[in-house]
Order: sequence, then C-alpha cells, then structure tokens
Amino acid sequence: MNLDKLWQIVIFLYSLFYLRYINITKLQGIVMKDFHSVVIELKLYLGLNKNKKILDKDVAEALKISQANFATIKRRNSTPYKNILEFCHREELSCSKIFFD
Repeated sequence: MNLDKLWQIVIFLYSLFYLRYINITKLQGIVMKDFHSVVIELKLYLGLNKNKKILDKDVAEALKISQANFATIKRRNSTPYKNILEFCHREELSCSKIFFD
C-alpha cells in the first residue's frame, strides 16, 4: 500500500471517529474551536510570510475548495475537516494547533 493511500485512510478515520460522529466539543478539558476560530488560525498561518491581509478567498484556495462553497460552509459554521487535515498534511502543520485551544 502506498503512503498517499495510507494517509487518506488515516485522514478518513480521524475525521470519521473523532470529529464527526463522536461530536465532542470537550475532550479531556481541551476545547475544540468552532469554524470561525479555525479560519482565524488558518489566516494567521497563511499570513506569516506575507505583507498583505489574508482574505477568505485565500483560505478557500489553501483548502482547495471554491469561494462559494467556503462562504456556505462559513455561514453554516460547518467545519470542512477533511480539507483542513489535508492542508495540515501538505504544510506539515500540527492540526491540534488549528482545531484546539
């Protein structure tokens, strides 16, 4: 089994068990952030080496989703876990910093 396929399985299982179906907002005293807080963390990360303001369209592009879809997700306060986990993997970024306080 190649490494990419294995990583996709890990992402799927992580989102399936820990983020979607269990739907716990407190896990051993750690509070999970809502989508608006996650977007702020992503904007901070994306803006580290840039001298411009990071907009929602930049976050949507980084997550590889359309701007219209991002706007819908943001309005519903629904977190696209798979896209964020894939972004963290591509950037070699810890997802715990993005999702938890």
